[in-house]
Amino acid sequence: MKFDVSLCVLLVLILFGCLSQGIDECEKLEKQAGKDFCYKNASLTRNDSSLCDKIQNQESRDNCYLQSLKNNPKSEVCNKINRNSQHLSECYLLAAIYSDNNAACSPFKIEELPKESVENYEDWKAECLFGVAVHNQKPEICDRLDRPENDVLEIKSLCHALANRDVESCSSLKSDAVKERCYLEFAYMNKDRSLCEKMELASNRSSYYKTGSEKCTIIGATLREDCYCAIIRKEKLEDTLERYPGPYLSSPILLIEPSSYGDRLVYNLKQDSIKRATIKLAFTADEISGLEPGTKREVEITMPYSVTNSSVSKNEVSISVWHYFNAISYYEETKANLTGCINHKIPGTRNVILETILTEDGKAVRIRDPLGCS
Repeated sequence: MKFDVSLCVLLVLILFGCLSQGIDECEKLEKQAGKDFCYKNASLTRNDSSLCDKIQNQESRDNCYLQSLKNNPKSEVCNKINRNSQHLSECYLLAAIYSDNNAACSPFKIEELPKESVENYEDWKAECLFGVAVHNQKPEICDRLDRPENDVLEIKSLCHALANRDVESCSSLKSDAVKERCYLEFAYMNKDRSLCEKMELASNRSSYYKTGSEKCTIIGATLREDCYCAIIRKEKLEDTLERYPGPYLSSPILLIEPSSYGDRLVYNLKQDSIKRATIKLAFTADEISGLEPGTKREVEITMPYSVTNSSVSKNEVSISVWHYFNAISYYEETKANLTGCINHKIPGTRNVILETILTEDGKAVRIRDPLGCS
């Protein structure tokens, strides 16, 4: 379904223009959903997060607290969010970023956390420090991103590039996946479509176009396609804000297409890495499948930490990685008959060898990881 931001904002203005007349107007609305939405917008208009307390729906109430952080970034408001809500960590992250307070990136002590939550918490702290450094242009904070897991994804180097607003340094990043993420961030930041061209267009799935936002609802984009669509959505948002200015539109969540400034940074980099690996392996397999037996090609892949599974079977290659209690899986189909394996248990960047071979069923492409099988 196509989402028209302008129409949505106009509808909000028509339905809730009464907010300027007083909070009592919210109580006059018949349906609770209408009251909740009225209180949320009133809290943003008046910069008063206490109005969020009046919202009955828990999800809407938590979202209201998050949106209040833009103009009033106090981590105390996070104490009002349900402790089991996924918004809790997001709240602390946004409070730290908007208050320019990297100390707020450690709201818990490791020893107080369940053992299974420690890795997730360390990922979250990395995202938080990254967000504070980049959003507030403080590259010195990037030096605190010194975990081995961060080195695999070149998070510290990426942080320095973005915090220094130095697009030229993207080219010095080793991993192609991280390099493309760097260009995507600058393309979004500066609305520079030319930077999208630095990303490889490599997917068997439906491609997006440089214009035509309706295409941007298709799932399965490569980073180049994501890049175009992020810029398109940002331009539409800015046009909406210009035509329909309002205090409630200044929130960090409402109607805003986020960049990766801390928000799901590790998630995005992990996803970028496994997406690129599967795409490149599948495309290279198709490329050499019709060539003479013994033909070889090398493909650089980056395996992040927390990869849970990889599979090479018949006409498909897939990789799955764990992050924040969610499995991220990506697969790519090929015309070639595949055999071989990928070692998903050892993180890092390496060159995987693809070779055409003869089997009892005819030609096939064998994928060989220099680190062996998992």
